[in-house]
Amino acid sequence: MSIKHPVHPILLVLPLTAFAVTVIALVAHAATADPVWYRVALFANLGGLAVALLATLAGAADAANLPTFTVARSAGLRHVAFSALGLIFFAATATVIFNEGHHALGDVAPLALGALGLAAMVIAGWYGRVVMLAFELGQTIVRYPARMPHPSTID
Repeated sequence: MSIKHPVHPILLVLPLTAFAVTVIALVAHAATADPVWYRVALFANLGGLAVALLATLAGAADAANLPTFTVARSAGLRHVAFSALGLIFFAATATVIFNEGHHALGDVAPLALGALGLAAMVIAGWYGRVVMLAFELGQTIVRYPARMPHPSTID
């Protein structure tokens, strides 16, 4: 089976932008102590989570349809795992923001969680690119572990 146009890359632009806005707004809140930035971070995070959940589910479906025992499938499953990890970090970020209000102590935890979430999303994107490169290079048919030739056939 060949997947020419997976659905979930189309869904990624909005949540990645929303998650970047979340981290930027948390930095702005830490610098200015203006409570508006905390609300911007919360709403951007919640919007990003809603769409990222759909993108992760679509990505899991795309990865499940990749040929088994291939470089593409291995990278696809890692892509989904890091995407899910990023979702967990951003869900934790939203929880901390919602529960902390805009207190000065509420800056460190959500900012650290958001940074970890962005890092997980960057790694997920890298694995997604590996999957796409495997398709472009036709490596989805390369299966592992590689079969060794029988000793009697080696000259």
